[in-house]
Amino acid sequence: MRILWNILLFSTIILAQDSTQSIYRAYTPHYFLKFGHYLFENRDYARAATELERFLFIQPVDTFPRVHFRVALAYFRLEAYPQAQLHFQSALTLAPPVSPLADSLRLGLAAIALRTANSPQLSPPLPNLPQLGKDGIHLTYRLYHALAQLKQHHFQQAQVYLPQDTAQISSDVRYGFFRVHRLIKKGLHLPQKSPWKAALFSTLLPGSGKFYTRQAGDGIYSFLLVVGSSLLSYRGFRRGDPFQKFFFGGAALFFYTGNIYGSYLSAKMYNQRARERLNEEIQQEIRYWTRF
Repeated sequence: MRILWNILLFSTIILAQDSTQSIYRAYTPHYFLKFGHYLFENRDYARAATELERFLFIQPVDTFPRVHFRVALAYFRLEAYPQAQLHFQSALTLAPPVSPLADSLRLGLAAIALRTANSPQLSPPLPNLPQLGKDGIHLTYRLYHALAQLKQHHFQQAQVYLPQDTAQISSDVRYGFFRVHRLIKKGLHLPQKSPWKAALFSTLLPGSGKFYTRQAGDGIYSFLLVVGSSLLSYRGFRRGDPFQKFFFGGAALFFYTGNIYGSYLSAKMYNQRARERLNEEIQQEIRYWTRF
């Protein structure tokens, strides 16, 4: 019996030691790093960023630019761009200035600028990068420059960043340049309607300005209102009914003036909708090509 108690006591001590060691291992920097990478690979980006930031808090941060890079990617995919930018910049200060990692970090900062800034200024400027055909990452950066110009509706400047020879470019980046070229053409030939021309058309023929801005239903409605109220006013004039004459005459004048001003506004709204549709397409391209 005594031997049995000794065995049980010894087993309990061993299990307690193993449990204590397991708890200790769960709070080591290596565990935070390993668990953070595991969470990142399983797309649990919020918890991955937390675990990796714990690792960086405990360890000397000046030796782990790639961990900063992974934290930045986690925040980027969560669309937490201020935190992502902070870690991209931290990693860039630690990484070798000329290295694939530094190029990837600059791409990350450029992607954030493209997604968030109304007038993105990409740095470093493109002329400082290697020439076309040397490195795919620099071609992507060239594509980013073109997208930045598109976002600001600088269509002529965007053309400067399109390569002349695409034979050496991979198919996906070549497709990106093709899409940018299509948006440049659309921007340069964006359909616009003259507000003053629309107003003039409606002055000559009520409702015709709405037809000019491709609002046929409103054009017919405006025409019927102006012509109908004018006919009722004329009918009152023929009958000698002053109330009908002046009431419907005033209504005809009101509808006629409103029809002219409405056509003017309709042309401006048409132009605004055309720009908004183009901006949506540009934003979709930016989100697609700035994925990490």
